[in-house]
Amino acid sequence: MPERVADPSDGQPARPAPDDALWAPPPATPRPAGGAVDLGLAGYEDVVEIARGGDSVVYRARQTALRRDVAIKVIDVADPATLARFQRELEITVTLGRQHPHIVTVLDTATTPDGRACLVMDFHDLGSLHERVRAHGPLPPSEVVAAGTAVADALAFAHAHGVLHRDVKPQNVLVLPTSYVLTDFGIARRADSGRTASLERFSYRHASPQVLDGLEPTEADDIWSLGSTLSTLVHGRAPFASDDEHEDTALGYLRRVRTGQMRPQGRDDVPAELVAVIERCLRPAREDRFPDAAAVRDALAAVPTESRSWAPASPSGTARDAAAPRPAAAAPEHGGRDGGGPPVARA
Repeated sequence: MPERVADPSDGQPARPAPDDALWAPPPATPRPAGGAVDLGLAGYEDVVEIARGGDSVVYRARQTALRRDVAIKVIDVADPATLARFQRELEITVTLGRQHPHIVTVLDTATTPDGRACLVMDFHDLGSLHERVRAHGPLPPSEVVAAGTAVADALAFAHAHGVLHRDVKPQNVLVLPTSYVLTDFGIARRADSGRTASLERFSYRHASPQVLDGLEPTEADDIWSLGSTLSTLVHGRAPFASDDEHEDTALGYLRRVRTGQMRPQGRDDVPAELVAVIERCLRPAREDRFPDAAAVRDALAAVPTESRSWAPASPSGTARDAAAPRPAAAAPEHGGRDGGGPPVARA
């Protein structure tokens, strides 16, 4: 999802942030100078732009019939490749979101009078994990573990249905009052489908060495991106970011990923078990990472935190054991919003 602002209210237009500036201090919370926008969609009022990306605009609107706020993602171009990508995002999100509590739900689809395709989703006014880090700095371990468990569970479900996300990052995890949802399947694809041009759309700060080298993406690369996301939540910066702002360029970041120059992952208040999970997700070789997202979820579920210090040890003995190599575990089959699997926070 294009980066959205946390509280659009000060009369300034929303502007996308370049990738290199994502960790700068947040700008003043913007709102379009012209006020409400008329998209020409019946049943929606008080439409206000809240985010803008390369090929889409996201609006907040009031759905009059149900008296609720929604997010409307409008594709702002009409070339066939972009429309095909949007249609793929729609199909994947509808299929997965209505079956899993940690994947954003598509409520409706529409077309503006000028022919632009629209996707209507739940509006989450708490914003994304990216916004939380920008507003509050590094997050407490309990929140990192809760968010990571939810996202790993969502990835396990998506992977079990043959779908790779390919752009897991803090911007694409939305915060709910009691949980988290994974969003923006805009460059997702079936694991057995051919290579697509949209591969170049990923965020380099959370892409694995294999993806950066142009190799065909796999589940292991989503696991790397999850580890990169967790590291960012713990430290407030991406795992291969440089302390020297002059070196923290895209090319410098890619060089540090390829040469393994990762920032130290320890923090005084962070459980060693969580550090072990992050470090294993970020191992350079795919085969050295967790065997699947379900294994990441299980390892995170065993991490003791201040709010879950009573958690039992993992079947292998300890949470640290859970971060060590073990046979692949099958992803859970969810029968719906209240499907099975280990306890995770529900929306």
